[in-house]
Amino acid sequence: MTENTFFDNWAGRSVDFATAGTPSKWILTELLSEKNSQVHGDDFFKNGCIGGAYGTFLCHNVTDSTQRGVMKVLMQVPWEGSQYAPAEHRFSQASGSYELDWNITSQLNALITLTSNNCLSTPRILDLKYGWQETADPVPGGYIIFILMSYLPGVQLTKAFWGLEDSMHYIQYGIGCLLSLLLTGAKGHEDKLFTRGPAFSAYPYPTFFIECPEIGASGSRMDIAHVYDGSGYFPELRWPITTPDTQEYVLVCEDPDELLAAPVIHGIYYGIPPVFIGLHRSDFIEVDSRNDPYRLRGGFKYGANSGGGVYLAPQPARGQGPHRYFFELIALNHTIDQSKLSPMATFDEIARQIEGKIIGWAVLRFLMNQVHARDYYNGTIGGAYATFLCHNFVDSTQRGVMKIFKQVPFEGSENATIQQRGAQASQELDYFITSQLRALNTLTQISPTR
Repeated sequence: MTENTFFDNWAGRSVDFATAGTPSKWILTELLSEKNSQVHGDDFFKNGCIGGAYGTFLCHNVTDSTQRGVMKVLMQVPWEGSQYAPAEHRFSQASGSYELDWNITSQLNALITLTSNNCLSTPRILDLKYGWQETADPVPGGYIIFILMSYLPGVQLTKAFWGLEDSMHYIQYGIGCLLSLLLTGAKGHEDKLFTRGPAFSAYPYPTFFIECPEIGASGSRMDIAHVYDGSGYFPELRWPITTPDTQEYVLVCEDPDELLAAPVIHGIYYGIPPVFIGLHRSDFIEVDSRNDPYRLRGGFKYGANSGGGVYLAPQPARGQGPHRYFFELIALNHTIDQSKLSPMATFDEIARQIEGKIIGWAVLRFLMNQVHARDYYNGTIGGAYATFLCHNFVDSTQRGVMKIFKQVPFEGSENATIQQRGAQASQELDYFITSQLRALNTLTQISPTR
């Protein structure tokens, strides 16, 4: 947590809701509390962590000012020190809705659990709104979530709720079950990423930006053309001219989320000419030369990776949740002494050779977790999961929370014909659906009246 504030001058703002029946507009009247989990640049770039800010406001209905409520505003914030950067730099940090800050997901699931179990001693969720931040907000394009809750004046949770031993036990157990689902497959070897090595002690954070026009900004999901089950193309990369002192670039591609002792190396490339401001997949075609092995068409060489070839396209193991793929570009002020490398250079050899030569670096991080064609044909199916507020059609005062689980086609086949998608239909349930159903059934059995 930092001392930075992100909700100055928010009093007086209006928020429109329309998901829970009758549309309504609410005015924020008073900021009650503000917290944040702003992360350091090292955690954002190397670990893929994102930060959030959380404000709690008193509010009232514009149409009926006597109808009061409490509103939580949860939004992504930039890594510490970058909140004053230009809007386009902060925009590059924007995360998709599937990648919410952990503190936000924990609060959302706790509130949904309390509401769905009809707890009368805590505020109930009245409506939810997901949106995207605007240009003047902390992270343009980043997520922002508004949670409208009932107003309970004078209720002290320490006495009315948490003081009840059985209530606290049930709710802690329930939240624990839900968080265990959120953290299924928790993993990561970020401390062993290439850019965490001793050579980067003088440059702990990236110094320039790199982009991929084919996939999108950092945090985007890899498409079927760039994964093992699709075409397996190397993503096109672009970067600005760094400094006249640059003599060579090194590029390392790795996945820290495989359940192994170290990140999976998808590619190592060195000797990239300093005049380059980008790479295309055609640059990664191997040149057939006995006198100069491991040379690529782009004029640089490749080293040893976990697949044994030029490039190992992403293919995460099934049931492990999303994997992150880091593409790290390093600028050197001296060329690597290739005479000190093995014919197929290794990760450790390159790491030793760049010590004392680094003058800057950049990173792109992509995600992949949807079932791909090969997994599908091996018997794995994919699913989509959504949570809604709802009410009884006959009695609108009877409200509920509804989860919808449905099968989705393997990635890349979403736009296929109805017949082709129909051929994928299965009566078997996706693993993540069955795990959530089991957890919910457990919660219902241990506390059927809550």
